[in-house]
Amino acid sequence: AIQNKASGSWENSLIVEGNAGTKLYYDNTQRFETNSAGAKILGMGYISEGTIYLEKSGAHHHRILSNDAGNDLAFQQSADTGADTNFTTYLRIKDGGDIALPVDNTKILIGAGEDLRLYHDGSNSFVNSQGTGHLYIRGDDVKIQDANAGHNMGVFIEDGAVELYYDNSKKLETTANGITVGNHVWTTGG
Repeated sequence: AIQNKASGSWENSLIVEGNAGTKLYYDNTQRFETNSAGAKILGMGYISEGTIYLEKSGAHHHRILSNDAGNDLAFQQSADTGADTNFTTYLRIKDGGDIALPVDNTKILIGAGEDLRLYHDGSNSFVNSQGTGHLYIRGDDVKIQDANAGHNMGVFIEDGAVELYYDNSKKLETTANGITVGNHVWTTGG
């Protein structure tokens, strides 16, 4: 044992036990120990401006970085088996709370069978229900709009109309009596 007497009485700083663990103390309170499974932090643990490496022999290594891009927290995996090289960020928690999957074709998989998938393939975005029933979109009123939220394409009003638009101009609307069609109705021969 290594002790100190900074407060007037003996306090533990370090205890090393034969055939057992090692314990580190702060102000006579145990904060860290080694054990048969590895190591344990007692109380609050943190790494200042650092990286946490998660390694397993013969497998892709992982790491967690603070301040990856600004103040972002990044979760990375190595492309090289058993090495700490060629890391790619697959999950990023951005400063302010936004969550990013910054690599195309990575998916958010939801459900025990990963039945609901959300992803971007580099060109298109997908909400994919893997054949396990209906895909429900629920809300009091549901609007489908362009990417800039400037133009309606379809509006679905609870207990009311369904509206379809062309270039942000309403062309068809359901009513209590049927449908209302904008200016003209065109049919094709057939």
